[in-house]
Amino acid sequence: DETNMIVCQLAKIKGAKVIGVAGGKDKCDVLINEIGIDAAIDYKNQNVDKELKIHAENGIDIFFDNVGGEILDIALDNLKERATHMPASKELIFDFIIKNNL
Repeated sequence: DETNMIVCQLAKIKGAKVIGVAGGKDKCDVLINEIGIDAAIDYKNQNVDKELKIHAENGIDIFFDNVGGEILDIALDNLKERATHMPASKELIFDFIIKNNL
């Protein structure tokens, strides 16, 4: 989805370590090789909780959510204290772009 890719790219521009969650190896490969994120977790074939603990060993600072359900629950369990959970919203993304002069 384009919104997710924009969020990943903006996070990388701002210097964040970006970990994506996608369904299938092909989608994960696109995130890493074309979008340039740091790690991708294939929720269909990997243990998301285990992989998050590997790639975000100190916890998650910001979680951009457009799925909900089990993945959201796992992410919330791995958030740092005072972390941010952003529900998917194009308005939030455009607001971020404007505020950060991107």
